Amino acid sequence: MKKSIISVVLLVLLFLGSVETFAQKQIVRRVPNEPVVPQKQAQPTKTPTKHAPKKNSEKKKGGYGFVGEDSEGLASVELNGKWGFIDKSGTEVIPCKYDVAYSFSKGLARVMLNGKYGFIDKLGTEVIPCKYDVIDYFKSGLASVKLNGKDGYITQTGIWYDDADKNLSDSLRRVQLNGKWGFIDKSGTEVISCKYDVAGCFRNGIAKVTLKGKSGCITQTGIWYDDAGENLTEDSLRWVRLNGKWGCIDNSGTLIIPCKYDQVGSSSEGLVMVQLDGKYGFIDKTGAEVIPCKYDNADGFNQGKAKVALNRKWKYVTKFGVLFDDMGYSGSNVDLIRVNLDGKYGFVNKAGALVIPYNYDEAGTFCDGVSRVKLNGKYGFIDESGTLVIPCKYDEATEFTDGFSYVKLNHKRGVIAKSGNVYDKIDGLSEGITLVKKNGKYGFVGKSGIEVASCKYDKAFSFHEGLAAVALNGRYGFIDNSGAVVIPCKYDDALSFHEGLAAVALNRKYGFIDTSGAVVIPCKYDLVWDFRDGLTRVLLNGKWGTVNKAGVETWN
Repeated sequence: MKKSIISVVLLVLLFLGSVETFAQKQIVRRVPNEPVVPQKQAQPTKTPTKHAPKKNSEKKKGGYGFVGEDSEGLASVELNGKWGFIDKSGTEVIPCKYDVAYSFSKGLARVMLNGKYGFIDKLGTEVIPCKYDVIDYFKSGLASVKLNGKDGYITQTGIWYDDADKNLSDSLRRVQLNGKWGFIDKSGTEVISCKYDVAGCFRNGIAKVTLKGKSGCITQTGIWYDDAGENLTEDSLRWVRLNGKWGCIDNSGTLIIPCKYDQVGSSSEGLVMVQLDGKYGFIDKTGAEVIPCKYDNADGFNQGKAKVALNRKWKYVTKFGVLFDDMGYSGSNVDLIRVNLDGKYGFVNKAGALVIPYNYDEAGTFCDGVSRVKLNGKYGFIDESGTLVIPCKYDEATEFTDGFSYVKLNHKRGVIAKSGNVYDKIDGLSEGITLVKKNGKYGFVGKSGIEVASCKYDKAFSFHEGLAAVALNGRYGFIDNSGAVVIPCKYDDALSFHEGLAAVALNRKYGFIDTSGAVVIPCKYDLVWDFRDGLTRVLLNGKWGTVNKAGVETWN
């Protein structure tokens, strides 16, 4: 009998040992971050940790049964089937009182108490009470929960919503409460109250909503508009309508242009066509009325001009409000554009500002910096500032070319320079200086129209190598491009410089001088040609030969 009792006791002890071992294994299998399922709550897995609980703690005899990994400076621990948290030094900062405790994430840890879930902060404060059947981690300020069999969402302050969008849109999330829609930001703050019957997501600062059967749009600050444009303008603005009038808001929803216009068009080249009291005009992105609302009709801007109708006549208007009937070519490398209005011509710059008023009956292109204009039947010329540099007195005039225009006055033809000086003819342009003739005498005129040398020479040749041969009183010499005589007029004849030398004649014999006037080859030849490739052909006493620049002769 005694042996039987001992055997029974041993069997009971073995059974209890097996139960304890099985329970320990079950604890080891618990995983802390599995999704919460009320019927089968998972426990944290026992993993190595750097946290060390204080030894010989009177409160925790035998130490912790489990120490989790560090998360945001705290680790979950288990003691006698209850969970809490210790810091890195091993100090228990949150008592072991929870049925389940999960790792901290963004300052909060999910815990279960008495079969209900909530959240605590690092001080152990229950920021979300443990009352939920199921609770998920917070994502963008919102966590999905189940309470008394009802699914919903809560913010980090515990505010409940029946439904919510999965993602943010324009930094706001759509939420629903009691069948009404509103919006919260990423922190969970309700920025637009739940009062709308229908609400769309925000896109570019606007959400479409319905309130008490009326459809409209709201900004991210909750300001209502009856309608809004689908797209942003090129200046990142959006048209909105309120009480039948249109205005404009920016991306933040700030009203930039008051809702006062009957109609609005699209933005084009920085200006928007608007209608006010039945008349059209244009405003810029600040709402400033650049072109007054006075036109019967209008089109958008294209290449600096817009078509407008006034008193049943179509015209064009620039961004500066300058009206014109037509626009024409004004010449290359010119910042002005020829325009006409009601039969008169003027010029605007490329921005559209009127530079030269509508004063002229005709206006040509700008050539050499001046434009031919006609006033009261006579022609003259203006420069790019509009200054009349040549009076309108000529019966005919051509456009300027190479600094000159052919003109006719009182049946007499001539050539006029930009200085206004008139010449009988021009004999060629060389090295930027033109040879001119007036009253039988020759002179020279530069590109600007200013005379380099007055018409006083009996003969003259075009410039070569910086010098021009001239004749005065039957004698030849040379002048430079300033008109100064650098080689005196003392020779019977002279040709232009070539390769640094010029042929001159003295006592009917030819030789060569350099640009300083020094004689390089004596005047002894009956006939000479210009130097080419270092040689010149010469004739002496009926015999032809060649001479180089050193005067060495070679005879045929």
